[in-house]
Amino acid sequence: MFPTWIGITLIVFMIVRFAPGRPGSESFEAGYLSADGQAASLSYYQRKLGLDQPLYKQYFSWWRSLFSTEIVASEEHQTRTFEFTLGYSLTSRSSVVSELKRRLPITLLISTLSIILIYIIAIPTGLLMAVTRGRRFDIGSNTLLLALWSVPIVLVATLLIGYTTTGSLGVQWFPNNGLSSIGAERLPFFAWLADRAWHLILPVVCISLGGFAYLAKQTRASVLENLSMDYVRTAKAKGVSGINIIKHHVFRNSLLPLITIFATLLPFMLAGSVIVEKIFNIEGMGLFTFRAVMNRDYDVVQAMALIAGVLNSFGLLVADIAYAAADPRIKYR
Repeated sequence: MFPTWIGITLIVFMIVRFAPGRPGSESFEAGYLSADGQAASLSYYQRKLGLDQPLYKQYFSWWRSLFSTEIVASEEHQTRTFEFTLGYSLTSRSSVVSELKRRLPITLLISTLSIILIYIIAIPTGLLMAVTRGRRFDIGSNTLLLALWSVPIVLVATLLIGYTTTGSLGVQWFPNNGLSSIGAERLPFFAWLADRAWHLILPVVCISLGGFAYLAKQTRASVLENLSMDYVRTAKAKGVSGINIIKHHVFRNSLLPLITIFATLLPFMLAGSVIVEKIFNIEGMGLFTFRAVMNRDYDVVQAMALIAGVLNSFGLLVADIAYAAADPRIKYR
């Protein structure tokens, strides 16, 4: 995993450095001032960020900026403290970690709810499609899933906002931005919880559609593959009921592809949150990343790429371990 992480940082570092444009002038103009208090020039910004150094020095400087050190002196001795910062944001002028502490719970909440919703609906749908192969439900579901997989999140969010938030139909079933209503913090707990759930419905639905379609199709394909195996015909010949065959034999043998999908769903959700949080104006990691890309906030973009790589590699590691739990034939020595 460690060589993979280093490779991710190298690729992202080169992409952001060679991308058109420079670090956001607006954020610099507002945040960075020269010694005499006047707006700093571009050369000052370059020196401040080390952009006038060779690329390899900039790369190693970024790695050093992931940690900050501070010497605390006392009467008896000095101690050096280390803090994990992930670099510093140009727009907020604070460490990336401090921004993540405020934004990460929001994105994880949306992603976790989306994953739960995807699995609760997609797996039974895929199973039923496989069992009713070639019938009306299977054909109709395949058509619907293909449409859900093909429609971009941007279009889905726009349509939902237009038709359910005082749009062309003139009704307001759901709010169109944010996670809370004005003054929601003063509501009783359960009223506040209901308000938060009301605001989460549209973002969770938008980010879940693509994953739901993909997982349902994969479940159908995996179950159909196992239904054609010899052990299923043997079980039928012995008089085992169809429900027991699906429950005790086919479904467990169909788990391996679903485990692989689960391992990669969280990074996929985090990527989709960039679009959803921008459209619904939700102050999570996605909107934070979008602003960082637009402002060429180098440290933030590289930190987000590193986090995505770490999550993806750990997800694959968890999948490898789960394979052994799902299939006793797989052992790690």
